[in-house]
Amino acid sequence: MSQTPDPKKSEEAPVPQEAKEKQPCILVVDDEPDLCELIESELQSKKFKVITANNGDMALIKFKNIEASSDSRCSMILTDVRMPGKYSGPAWIEELVKQEITVPPFAFISAFSEIDPEDAYNKGACAMFKKPFMLKEIVELARFVHGGDFAERTKPQEGVPANLPIPEKPLDLPKLNFGEMGFFCSPPGIPKVGAWLGFHFLLPETNEPVKGISRVRWIRSQETPKGPAGFGAEIIQFVDNTNLTWKTFQKKIKKLNFIPQR
Repeated sequence: MSQTPDPKKSEEAPVPQEAKEKQPCILVVDDEPDLCELIESELQSKKFKVITANNGDMALIKFKNIEASSDSRCSMILTDVRMPGKYSGPAWIEELVKQEITVPPFAFISAFSEIDPEDAYNKGACAMFKKPFMLKEIVELARFVHGGDFAERTKPQEGVPANLPIPEKPLDLPKLNFGEMGFFCSPPGIPKVGAWLGFHFLLPETNEPVKGISRVRWIRSQETPKGPAGFGAEIIQFVDNTNLTWKTFQKKIKKLNFIPQR
């Protein structure tokens, strides 16, 4: 006696397909078409995928289009500061933040005194390029961002002085404050921009040590309305696995600035 097959049992469970990995894409935004094309050509020659926009309004649209696509993700933003239209460079980035959209690493391009390094890093930029700049600097940043160590910072970087001393004991740094990948402090003596510094400090609340190598990105030689005299330094490399301590700390503070202003 034959039995009628149960359609529920005969249906095969769908086989899950692996999610297709999205290709990283760099968004270049500048109101000078020739400069956009120049940067695009240079990055493409180094095998980076690039999309351009000529103002902040269009950048917002193109960023969302990239993120909504099935094959691409915006992995880095390079944006001019001053552009025509509703949104300047900082403004359209801030609009992404307001909409609670995750912002990838970004850098500002600026001319004259449109924005100083202190403000740029405080707004969350991981780098700043003053016009005119060398295209190789853009390529170096792109390689660093896409190289896998941008967030971890455990590998030695080019240019670090040999045998740079790292303090054995934690430093008692006045007015110490932290950003996503840097810190501000106000010591008695202020180093020069570009100086390499070994650091070793205890994180607030947990008193866990973090140490490594940093580089001074901006200085404030005297107290101003922005804050006390001091300097902002970018963390270049962690040592002794303290990057793990730093990552746990970052999840708690949720800072938007790359290097804090005060």
